[in-house]
Amino acid sequence: MTFNSNYSLELGSKVDIYFNLLSEEDFDFKTKNILINISKTNNSINIDIICEKLLDLKIANSAIIRSLEIITKTLKI
Repeated sequence: MTFNSNYSLELGSKVDIYFNLLSEEDFDFKTKNILINISKTNNSINIDIICEKLLDLKIANSAIIRSLEIITKTLKI
């Protein structure tokens, strides 16, 4: 069984900053079989997460959300 999660983030003028920072993020889940694809369109970022276990999906979603929170807080400083 395969589990997946998809995000489409409309970021307007900040799309390049978020895309560059997320692309440089090291989403290394060591022994987990988690695939994260990050792509950019004109004003949005698409994030696709694919894994084989529900717990791994939760781990990957949490990692993406945590990274987005850190980027947002950093940009506000």
